[in-house]
Amino acid sequence: MPQNVDADFTGGVLTFTGDATVAEYQALLASVTLTSQAPGLKAVSFTVTDAQDNVSTLPAGTVVTVAALPVAVAPLVVVLPTAVGAVGEATTVSPVVVIADLDSSHLGSATVTVEDWAAATPPRWCRRMSTPTSPVEC
Repeated sequence: MPQNVDADFTGGVLTFTGDATVAEYQALLASVTLTSQAPGLKAVSFTVTDAQDNVSTLPAGTVVTVAALPVAVAPLVVVLPTAVGAVGEATTVSPVVVIADLDSSHLGSATVTVEDWAAATPPRWCRRMSTPTSPVEC
């Protein structure tokens, strides 16, 4: 947690307050975990407020699936549902990809399918150097 940021958890709401950079808050929010004793879907939303007290216009939401584990569990892949880019510019398809396989630490393959392929330029496979804010190398 950033040095000047405090955390408070009350009534199901986790609030971080204090001065930190956007990158520090991004890393902090990305580190939040949830532990549940009951299976089901858990809705989670995020809002942020800048140093001028402007609150994010729309909360960012996600759903956490808490599964009761059978003997064998299929892997689950979750991606950030929206990407925005300009025509003719390379756009990261999903800046956030989370893969969970609760009973294995290895995968055998992955597939990316582009709908409306005729209108798309063949995708290039790029990699982020080390962190979500690092430059991308193609």
